[in-house]
Amino acid sequence: STTLCGGSTPSIEVFNTTFSEIDTLLDGSLLIGDAQGLLYTYDGRNKETVSRLPIGRINDLEPYQNGHLVCSTSGLYLYRGGKLKKLGQIDISANRLLLDGGHLYVLADEGIYELLGEQLVEKTERGDPYSSSAYFDWIRIDGQVYLLGKHFLRNLNNPQDTLFSQKNPINAVLYTDGDLLIGDNEGFYTIKQGKKRQVLLDGSTLTDPVNSLFAPNKKSWFIGQSLKGYAWDKESYLLDIVLDPVSSRSQSIEDVQLDHWGNIWVAQGKVLHCYKKSNTKQLPVLLIQSIQEGGRPLDLKQEAFRFRKEENSFSIYYSAVQLNSDEIKTAYSVDGGKNWTLADKNVISLRELVPGKYELQVRSSVDEKYYSYSSIYTIVIADQSVPVWLQSLLGLGIGALLLSFFLLWRSKENQGKLELEKNKLKAENKALRQSQKVLQLQMNPHFIFNTINSINGLLAKNDSPKARHYLSSFSKLMRSTLEQSRAEWVKIEDEVNYLEQYLSLEQMCRNNSFDYTITKGADLYDEDLSTLPMIIQPFIENAIIHGVSDMGSGGKIQVSFELLDLVLHVQILDNGKGYQEDQSNKNHESVALKVVHDRLSAFKSRGAKFEIQNRKDVEDKRGTQVDIYLPIR
Repeated sequence: STTLCGGSTPSIEVFNTTFSEIDTLLDGSLLIGDAQGLLYTYDGRNKETVSRLPIGRINDLEPYQNGHLVCSTSGLYLYRGGKLKKLGQIDISANRLLLDGGHLYVLADEGIYELLGEQLVEKTERGDPYSSSAYFDWIRIDGQVYLLGKHFLRNLNNPQDTLFSQKNPINAVLYTDGDLLIGDNEGFYTIKQGKKRQVLLDGSTLTDPVNSLFAPNKKSWFIGQSLKGYAWDKESYLLDIVLDPVSSRSQSIEDVQLDHWGNIWVAQGKVLHCYKKSNTKQLPVLLIQSIQEGGRPLDLKQEAFRFRKEENSFSIYYSAVQLNSDEIKTAYSVDGGKNWTLADKNVISLRELVPGKYELQVRSSVDEKYYSYSSIYTIVIADQSVPVWLQSLLGLGIGALLLSFFLLWRSKENQGKLELEKNKLKAENKALRQSQKVLQLQMNPHFIFNTINSINGLLAKNDSPKARHYLSSFSKLMRSTLEQSRAEWVKIEDEVNYLEQYLSLEQMCRNNSFDYTITKGADLYDEDLSTLPMIIQPFIENAIIHGVSDMGSGGKIQVSFELLDLVLHVQILDNGKGYQEDQSNKNHESVALKVVHDRLSAFKSRGAKFEIQNRKDVEDKRGTQVDIYLPIR
C-alpha cells in the first residue's frame, strides 16, 4: 500500500453514482458532481442530493460569489442557495474555468469565452486562433497561462507562443514543482526543452494511454488511465494501483481534491478514496450560520446584541463537519465557557431567557479532548419592568398617533386630493414612495380601537398574561407599520410576520370567529428576498370585514406565498359571501384598490398586478379569491 500523507491504505466510501468532479465547501464538506450532471454534498456521514436537474457530465467545480460555478457538457451553471441557474444564452460544452488578471474564462469545446455578469462572450472573432480550437485545461508557468488544446499548449495572451505541440492528441497536462508533465495515447512523459521523455516510476514506465494527471500536493501524483489508476509517492518512490472495490479492479481516476484538513480525496468510478494526513489533530469545521431572535436574523459581524425583556427567544443554526469521523459532539455555553450543554443537531434553541448578560459560545469535537470553538456572542436582555397600565397607556398613545395621521390624511384629501398629490410629487420627486406612504396610512381606525378595547377587556378580567401577549403583538405591529412607511422594499419573511401579527389581533378582536393559515412555498425558506411593503394587508382586511365577519363563526382565511420565476404570487382565499354578491362595500374599497392599482402600475413591466374573483366561478366554492403578483429583488 502507498504511504501518501504518511498514512497507509486509504479509507473507502462506496456510492451508487459515477463521480466526475470534487470540490470543498466552506463548512468542510465535499461538493460532488457526477457523470449524469447531478450535484451532491458529503459531510463524512451522509450524501445529500442538492440538485436533481441532469445537465450533462460535470467537468469542473469552482467557488464563485457564495456559490459554485459548474462546467458541464450542456453549458455553464451557477449553483447557489440550493438552486442551479444556467448562465449565458448559448449552449457550449464547458470543460474548465480559468481566473486570470480579474477575468474569468470558460474553456470549452467551441473555444474560449469570458463570463461578463451572467453572459458568455466569445474571447476572439472567428478566424482567430482561439475560435478554431477546443480547450480542455490550463497550466501556469512563471506567471504565464498556457492553454491545453488537442495537440498543443498555447499562451493565453499570445496565441503565437506555443510551448509544446505534437501530432498525437494530448489528453492531460500538469505543471508541478518545476516539472511539466503530459499524458497522451502513448503514455506518461515529462517535457524538457520542447522534447518529451518517458517518466520512470518505481523502475517502470507507463506505456498505455494516460487520460488524467493530478498533483494535490508536492509529495504525490495521481495518474489515470482508461482501465487503471495509479498513486505515486515522490518521497518513498512507491507506485501503487488505486483499486475500485465495486468492480474489484482498477479504473481511471476522474478527480483528486485536498480537503480542509489536508487529506487527499480521489474519485474513481463509484468510489471515493481518502488518503488521510497523519499526525494531525483533525478538528471539526464549526460554522455559526445564523442566530435569530423571534425569527429575525442578527448581524453576526457585531458579536454583541441588546434586547428588551420580551425579546428572549433565540435559535442558533450551525454546522459541524469532520469528513473522517462517524460522530461529532457539539455543545454550547451561555456563561463564557464555564458550563456546557449538549446541542441538538444543527440547531440550538434558547427560550424565555431571564434578563441578564449571556456569553454564547459553541464548540465541537470528535474525541472530547480537542475542540473547535465559535466566536463568543454577547447577548444582553434588559430588565424593563414596565407596569401593565403603562404598557397599555403606551399602546393607546401609539394608536392615537396613528389615528391622527389617518385623520390628517383624510382632511387633506377632502380639500383636494389631486392638488395634494401633485404637490407631494413635486416636493419628493418620487411617485412610488408617495403612493406607498398613502397606502400604508389606510389601516382601518376601527381595528385600532377594537384592539385597544379588547386588551382593556382582558385587563379588566385580570387576564394579565394574555393582555401582555396581545399588547406586545400590537406594539410590534404599530412599530412595523412606522418602519415600513420609510422603506421601499421589505423582506418577504418580515411581511409574513407582519401579517401574522395583524391576523392574530383581528382574530382576538372578533372573539375567534374565524381561523386563518399562512403558508410559504419551499423555495422561499432559503431565499433572502424582498418585495413591496403594505400591498397585501388591505386585501386581508377586506376579506375579514366584507367576507367572514358576518358569519358569526366558521370563517376561514387562507394566505399563501409562492415564488414564480421572478414574481411573488400571493393568494388570499375566504369562505364569505363572495365578491360579486356583496356590492355594499364598493365605494369603501374603491379608494384602496385604486391606490394599490396605481402603486403596482409602476412595476407593470415586472409582472405586478392583482385579480379579484368569486370562488364559485373558479372552483364552485363560497367566498372570494384574490391573486396578487408582486415584484421581488
